[in-house]
Amino acid sequence: MVSIELHPHRTAFKRSLTWLQRVKIMQRLLKDDFEMDVQFAMAPQFDLNDELEVPEAVAKNYWRAAGLREWGWEQIMNG
Repeated sequence: MVSIELHPHRTAFKRSLTWLQRVKIMQRLLKDDFEMDVQFAMAPQFDLNDELEVPEAVAKNYWRAAGLREWGWEQIMNG
């Protein structure tokens, strides 16, 4: 479970965590020490279709959500 949560995308396998790091992260998840970072990191992921004209408001919301998701994973990985 922790492996899946720490590697949100198949190309994200850049860094391997030690068992102790995984245990600490799982303990924090179980204690609910995470707040907004987990909410943003675990949000559903969508891709924009480049072939269609996407309204500006939709594109803006997409890029905001993508940035927040990236921030959430950075916060989780950095502890």
